[in-house]
Amino acid sequence: MRIKYSLTTVALLAATAMTTAAWAGPNYNHAGVSLGLTEIDDGNADTDGDGIRVDGSFSPAPYLHVLGSFSSWDYDGSLERTDFTIGAGGHAPISPTTDLVGELFYLDREWESNGRDEDTDGLGLRAGVRTSAVPQLDLGGGLVHYELDDDDDTGIYGTAYFKFVPEIAAGAELELTDEQETLLLGGRYYF
Repeated sequence: MRIKYSLTTVALLAATAMTTAAWAGPNYNHAGVSLGLTEIDDGNADTDGDGIRVDGSFSPAPYLHVLGSFSSWDYDGSLERTDFTIGAGGHAPISPTTDLVGELFYLDREWESNGRDEDTDGLGLRAGVRTSAVPQLDLGGGLVHYELDDDDDTGIYGTAYFKFVPEIAAGAELELTDEQETLLLGGRYYF
């Protein structure tokens, strides 16, 4: 009888260890594509648009990741916007499944309307928390700040991705700043 309980205990501990090993924190290696809706209200204009974003992140070393994205937006009328970002981030675990995250990136933005182009660029900063509190769910959120030429914009962001299998996820991202609201729905491939 005692051997039976000991074997059951060993089996439960082994299963817990395997689950914990497979249930690591957030994964910073991914490629994704999203469709989105956006609204700009900067005091000068109030316009809605839709677009597509392709993004990725890669962790070349522990606690470090590089990131990039390309997005194209079509707004009401003949207004179009293209964004390109590239940057780096750091993440520090505060628990086995949760990280503090900071990202600094360069943002190049091009506006086009009726054949006229206007370019602006600058830096963006994101600081927040990212967690995989349950193996299938990747959640994040925090503060975001953009400093573009003579314009700055501050707000909050949130992300939620559901993993159908460890490599494939679908989810949403929401960013609300002083001048812009953006909702993205898309998928990710984790590697």
